[in-house]
Amino acid sequence: MHIGGFHVFAGLFFLVCCMALTLIYVYGFYVVVVAIIKGSLQIRFHKARMKWIAGDGPNPSEIMSPPLMEFWNKRFLIRTSRIIVLLLAVVYVQQRTIWMGSDNTYYKAKEYFVAGQVVYAHRKAMEFFFHPENFLIRPYTAMQNLIFTCGTRYLPETDGERYVWENKWFLYSYTRKIIRPYGVGDNKFEPAMVKLLDRCWESMEGMATLSIKDSQMRREYYLGYVGLSSYYTEVEQSNFNKAILTAC
Repeated sequence: MHIGGFHVFAGLFFLVCCMALTLIYVYGFYVVVVAIIKGSLQIRFHKARMKWIAGDGPNPSEIMSPPLMEFWNKRFLIRTSRIIVLLLAVVYVQQRTIWMGSDNTYYKAKEYFVAGQVVYAHRKAMEFFFHPENFLIRPYTAMQNLIFTCGTRYLPETDGERYVWENKWFLYSYTRKIIRPYGVGDNKFEPAMVKLLDRCWESMEGMATLSIKDSQMRREYYLGYVGLSSYYTEVEQSNFNKAILTAC
C-alpha cells in the first residue's frame, strides 16, 4: 500500500470532518427523538391532570414517571463516537487497500479520493431516501466538492481521471435513478437541467478523449460511461423538446 506523502494528513483531516458531521447528525436525531418522547408524555400528563382536576382520575404526579431520556446524554455521545470512528476507519482502510495499490497512480490525488469515497458512502446511503440536493445531504456534498477541488489539482490536465471522479461522485446521483435537479419538472425547460447536462457532456467527452493512466479508474470509466450517456441521451432529447415548446 502506497502513501501520498504529506497529503495523507489532508485525507485524514477530511475523514475526521466526516466523522464529526456524522456524529452531529446522529446526535441531532437522538435529540429529536427525545423531544418527541418528552412532548408526547407532556401531552398525556396534561390530559391526565385535567381529568384529575375534574375528579375523574388519580393525580398524574403520583402515577406518571418523568422520561429517563435527557437531551444531554454523555454516555450515548461517547458510545456513538466510538462506533462512528470504528466504522468509518474500517471503510477508510478498505478504500486505501483498493486505491493505493501498486496498480494505481497519482498517489497524492488518491489520498483525497480515498477520503472522498468515505464521504460519498454517506451521500449514497442518504440518497436512497432523499433527493441528492436535499438540505440534509448538502453538507456532505459541500465537503465532497472541496475534496474534489483539492484532489484533482494533483491530476495531470491530460489525464481523464478527474472526469471519472466527477461522474462517480456527482453525476451518478442523478443518472442511476434518472432523476432531475430540484425544481425541474417534466413539462418545463429549466436552466438547472441544462447545467447538469453540460456537466454530463463534459465528463463524457473528458473520459472518452483523454487517456486514463490508472487501470482501476479505467474500469470505473467503462462501468459508468454507459449509464451517463444513456441519461444524457434520454434527458437531453426531452429537454430539447421542451425548449422548442417554450420558444413557440
